[in-house]
Amino acid sequence: MLFFIEIGTRRIRVAGATRNPDSAWVTQQARNLASSLDDREAPVRFLIHDRDSKFPGSFDEVFATEDVEVILTPIRAPSANPFAERWVRSVRRELLDWTLVLGRRHLNRLLQAYVEHYNSHRAHRGIDLAAPDVLGRDPSPVHPKEIHRRELLDGLIHEYHGLRRDDTELPTPSGSTNQGFGKHHADLATGSSSRRRGRRQRRAAGRESGRGESDPRLKLGKLAFYH
Repeated sequence: MLFFIEIGTRRIRVAGATRNPDSAWVTQQARNLASSLDDREAPVRFLIHDRDSKFPGSFDEVFATEDVEVILTPIRAPSANPFAERWVRSVRRELLDWTLVLGRRHLNRLLQAYVEHYNSHRAHRGIDLAAPDVLGRDPSPVHPKEIHRRELLDGLIHEYHGLRRDDTELPTPSGSTNQGFGKHHADLATGSSSRRRGRRQRRAAGRESGRGESDPRLKLGKLAFYH
């Protein structure tokens, strides 16, 4: 899997997933991303990635044509790419370690739902408990009795929304299993969180530590991120 993260906003963009992430595939994903950079208000200044051979010179040239400076991390220094490494940890702990991935299409659907939640609803400490898509907006006050929970990915992730009094129906996003909430929700009324399963649920599920690293279907590929 190849993904990009914007450091300033923590926004995630998943470029795609494949069993064979060769240099040609990686370069094509770079072209796809570069074509959308013109729509940004603030220009991208840097691209940071490791020295994996899957990132050929053609990959860097795609961004060089967009006036983006490419910075390579030191050899065997994952700490030089902390924001991207932290997202790998989050997606494993909150999604992949709990899921048996059946194939690439299944993985893409899971990632689409998770990234939508991550960008739109998940609170981030680094940006004052805001979500990337609503960064800078003021939250609307909501009475505790008007707070409702919406489940995503069959209850693996929970989102909490505050409903306005005139709300009647809330559209269900991709990956959601709950229906019948209000049309709109107050932005970050209570925030949203990916709740860890309780101890009883963990024992029942028989979670094994490090399963995401041992199962090749759940192993994340090399990554890059830009700002």
